[in-house]
Amino acid sequence: MPISAATTEPTPDQRWTLLLSWLGHRGWLTPTDCAAALHRQGLEGLALALHDRGNVTLAPAVRSQAEQWLQAARLEQGLYTAVLGEVALALQTAGIDHVALKGPILADRLWPAPVVRRCSDLDLLVTPGDFPIAERVLTQLGFALAQPKKARSDWQWHQHRAWQRPLSPLIELHFCAFRGLGAQMPTADLLARSQPWQGAYAPQTRILTAMDELLYLAAHAAGHHFERDVWLLDWAMLLQSQAVWPWDQGLVQAEHWRVRQALAATLVAAQELVGGVQLPQGVAASLPLPWQRRVQTWRNTLNPLEEHGLRRYGLHLACSAATCDGAQPTLRWLGQTLGKTLAEAPTWLRRRRDRQGPRSTP
Repeated sequence: MPISAATTEPTPDQRWTLLLSWLGHRGWLTPTDCAAALHRQGLEGLALALHDRGNVTLAPAVRSQAEQWLQAARLEQGLYTAVLGEVALALQTAGIDHVALKGPILADRLWPAPVVRRCSDLDLLVTPGDFPIAERVLTQLGFALAQPKKARSDWQWHQHRAWQRPLSPLIELHFCAFRGLGAQMPTADLLARSQPWQGAYAPQTRILTAMDELLYLAAHAAGHHFERDVWLLDWAMLLQSQAVWPWDQGLVQAEHWRVRQALAATLVAAQELVGGVQLPQGVAASLPLPWQRRVQTWRNTLNPLEEHGLRRYGLHLACSAATCDGAQPTLRWLGQTLGKTLAEAPTWLRRRRDRQGPRSTP
């Protein structure tokens, strides 16, 4: 019998309870902070929805600004959805199986209707064997590599290549759903288990199974050090989206993929950010939570995203190493990190020189 995450079906109010808990934790339930803070998070519609629900009262000028942000966000996400449909249809026509990761498909499925959960790019997963054909499809649609000089290192050290086209969102074409923290999710298995999806506003495509997606979102958020609240909210929304989870199978899968530590870290981060996020006792007891709480304490000492420096970089490295599953994945992650650093050092140095400008001669 599978271990369940809940005994009753979740209700729409649970999503609002989660969002209100998050806003309260951040101190953004005050009218002066709410709209601007949510705009920075890419959640413009949430401020107006909270106003309509009576949770906050926005001043007329703030409400007007929030409405303008929401209108722009809707237009932007409408473009993202249209481009996703265009690319998905082209891949289907070429006979390429693919899965949409995150993006407008996830927002359409999990987030409350009045809220626009903005996306910064589109992520599509194909098998490594189909990857060259998928790249040709993007080229035929007018896309070009965003960073051609990184194409080789992207294949060796990353999980996707970025493609761009004028007046279109960036497309990250994945040959691996997640590669990091010494782990790598098997693309063929994910595609084989994927399910068709047709949303109210999103195009018909395929998505990961619920458990695959829960583990993927945890690995993605942990791999990026939980730097965006919305990644944890996505994970928490998905966890609430169904009452019963096959945790027996999921924990075996997490062990096989080497993402148990990432799952534990995501749980701890979500509990501290949102509160009320719980896994069944048997599941939580099997995860290394005490160590992950120490890692989360390290993360909480990081400064805002705008700041950089050796201390921040060192803490990131320590958090990533602590989130790897065991000695072998940690060594693999160290090799990947060193390889990426060496491969991208010339590009980083060139950009730094360009920002500094030419040296003045005496």
